[in-house]
Amino acid sequence: MRKYQNVVRDLMVVERGARWNPRIECILKAAPLVVMFLLLNTRTSHAACSFNPTPDPTVDGSSNSLRHAIQMANVSGQNCTIQLQAGIYTLTIRNTSGQDNTAAEGDLDITDSGHTVTIRGKGAGVGTGVSIVYGNHIDRVFQVLDGANAVFSNLTIEGGVAQDDGTLGALPGTTVAEGGGLLVQDGGHVTLSKVLIRGNQVIGGVGASATSKTGNGASGKAAEGGGLFLSTGAIDLAGSKVSENAATGGVGGNGYNVQCNYHGTIRTCIGHAGIGGAGGAAAGAGLYVASGSAKLLRSTVSDNYAIGANGGAGGGTFGPSTDGYESRPGGNGGAVQGAGLFITAGDLRLTQTTVSENLSNGGGRGPGSTTGHASSGASLGGGIFVGTGNISLANSTFFANTAIGGNGVPGRFGGVGPGGDAAGGGLYLSGGSISLQGVTLASDQVLATSVEFSANPPGRSYGGGIANAGAGLFVNTTLIGNNTQDSGNAGNGNDVSGAITSSYSLIGQTAGATIADDGGNIFNVNPLLDPNGLQSNGGSTQTVALEQGSPADGTGDNAICREATPTGLGGIDQRGLARFRHGDELCDIGAFEFVTLLVQPFQPASLSFGSEPVGHQTPAQTVTVTNNQTSSVTLSTSIGATDPADFIIVGNTCSGSLASNGICTISVVFRPKATGTRSAVLTVSDSPDPTSPYNRTLTGAGR
Repeated sequence: MRKYQNVVRDLMVVERGARWNPRIECILKAAPLVVMFLLLNTRTSHAACSFNPTPDPTVDGSSNSLRHAIQMANVSGQNCTIQLQAGIYTLTIRNTSGQDNTAAEGDLDITDSGHTVTIRGKGAGVGTGVSIVYGNHIDRVFQVLDGANAVFSNLTIEGGVAQDDGTLGALPGTTVAEGGGLLVQDGGHVTLSKVLIRGNQVIGGVGASATSKTGNGASGKAAEGGGLFLSTGAIDLAGSKVSENAATGGVGGNGYNVQCNYHGTIRTCIGHAGIGGAGGAAAGAGLYVASGSAKLLRSTVSDNYAIGANGGAGGGTFGPSTDGYESRPGGNGGAVQGAGLFITAGDLRLTQTTVSENLSNGGGRGPGSTTGHASSGASLGGGIFVGTGNISLANSTFFANTAIGGNGVPGRFGGVGPGGDAAGGGLYLSGGSISLQGVTLASDQVLATSVEFSANPPGRSYGGGIANAGAGLFVNTTLIGNNTQDSGNAGNGNDVSGAITSSYSLIGQTAGATIADDGGNIFNVNPLLDPNGLQSNGGSTQTVALEQGSPADGTGDNAICREATPTGLGGIDQRGLARFRHGDELCDIGAFEFVTLLVQPFQPASLSFGSEPVGHQTPAQTVTVTNNQTSSVTLSTSIGATDPADFIIVGNTCSGSLASNGICTISVVFRPKATGTRSAVLTVSDSPDPTSPYNRTLTGAGR
C-alpha cells in the first residue's frame, strides 16, 4: 500500500507545476482514475498463519497459550498451523454460563468455516518427549464446528469430560453427552495422524427423582462417543490409537414414594407411587459416528468401556403396616451399543486396524413391584455396533471384545427381574451392507447367563463373534473362531448368529449361523491360533498369529489377496507383510499371513545407513529373525551382491540351530570403502524351508 501512497504524493508535486503548463494540466485530470485503479487492484498479502504456544506452566488463556493460538486462528480467515512443544497443555478455564463455543472457556473450539487448523505435536503417548493436550476434566478437549476443518498429528488428547452435546449455552447434564475427547459437527473434516486419544469420558446426566404426589422418575441422559463423536462430516485416523475412553449413562430417577399415616383406625395416604426413570444408554465409548464418513488405517481401538446406567427405583407406599400396599415398577436399565465403535449410518472403513478388549455392560433394571417388571439393559456389540450404512473391514483383527447384559435386580417387595440380552461380542449388525476381507475375529464373547444373580432369569446370549440381526453380511478370506456365548446352547451361535454369505473363509463353529456357501470355505474346525493371543508380530498394530499347520494356511482367496485396495487386499496382510513369497504362492485366511521365518524389518525390506565418511563406521542396525515353525531350523547368514565388503556383521546369534518359536538377531554396520552409493544384500537361509532364502537390502553412501 505504501508504494501507492508515494504515487499519490508524486502526482501532487507534478500538479503544482502544471499550473504553468496547460498540456500537463490536461493529463493530470486523469490522475484520480489512475490512483483509483491502483487502489482497487491492490491485493493484501497475508502473513503466514502460524503459532508456537508453550506448555505448562503457561497460564491457560494467556498470550502464549494454546487457547489463545486457537482463538487467533479462528479469526485469521486462512489456514493456520499450531506447533506444540513437548509437554502438557492443561485447560483450566471452566464454562461459566453453559457451553461456550468461542474457545474462551471450557473446551478448545475450532470454528473458522472453510479453513483448516493444523495442530502438530512432538509425539503421541505418555511420559516425556510427547505433546499432551489435557482437558483436566473441565469439559471435552476439542470441538470442531461451523464447518471448520482440523488436522491433528503427533500428540495426545487426554482427560476430557463431556456432559452436554456441545450446543451453545447447554448446561452439564441437560442434554445427551457427546464427544469426550473430540466433538466434530456441522460437516467438518478432521484428520488424525499418529494421535493417541486416551482417558476421555462422556457422562450422562442423572434423572431427577419425582417430588410430586403422582410423579415418575425422570430418565437418565445418554452418553455417546467417549473418545470421539462425529455428528456430520468426515474423520480419518491413520497410525492412531483410541484407548481407555468411557461412556457412562446417567442413572434413572426414583419414582414418588407415598407416605401413609394412621389416625386411630383410619389410614390416610396422599397421592400415588411413581415409576422409576429409565437408566441412560451408552454407545461408542471409543468412537461414535452419527452420520458421515469414518476411515481408520493402521490404527487401534482398544480397552474402551461403555456402561448403561441402572434404572431408578419404583415408588411404594410407606407407613405403619402398609409396606407392599402400593408398589410401582422400577425403570429399565440403560442399553449399551458398541463399546469400541458405534455407527448409526454412513460409511465406515477399517484397514490394517485392531479392535480389541473393549467392554460393553448393560444397566440393571431399577427395583420395584413384583408385577410389571422393568427390563435390564441389553448389550449389543462389544467391538462394533452397526445401525446401517456401508461398512468395509479389511486386513483387520477383532479380539477379546466383550458384551455383558445388564443384571436382573430383585423386586423391591419380592420377586425378581430378568437380565438383559447380550449379543455380538465382536460385531453386532442391525442393518446395512457389511464386507469383511482378510479379517481375523477371535476370542470375543457375550455374557448374559453367568453374570446373573442366582434367582434371576437371564437374558438371551447369542452371537459370541458376530450377531447379525438384519444386515447383508459378506465375508471373504476371513477367520471367525474361538468366540463364545454363555447360553449353554450351541444353536445360539458361538461364532456367528444369523445370516452370512461366505467364501474362502474359516468359521470354527457354524451352529447358529445361516450360511450361503459361495465356495472355498472351511467349517467346524480348530483354526489353530497362537495361544498367546494378541501380540506384536510386526507392523504398527497387534495381530493374532496362525500356528504352523493351521487349516487357514494357504486356503484364502488368491484373487482377492492380489487385487488392489479398496476392492482387494493389495497383496499384503495386516502387518504389511507380503501375502505371496518365493516358494509360497497361496495366501492365508485371516489378517495374518503365516511365514516359517519372520525376518524384520519387512516393511520396507531394507536397512538404510545414510551417509558416512569413507573409512568410518556407522552405529549398528539389527535384523530380528523369529522361527514360527513347530520344529527347530538350521540357519546360515551371508552378505553378498555389489559391495559386500562395505557392510560388516558385528553380532550374530542366527548361526546354527534356532528352536521352535526362538528369536535371534543379526547386527550390521556400514563402513564405506569408497564414495558414492554403496549396496549389498543380507541373506538368511534355513533348512528345510521352501520359502528360503530371505533377503534384506543394505544401502548407504560414502563421502
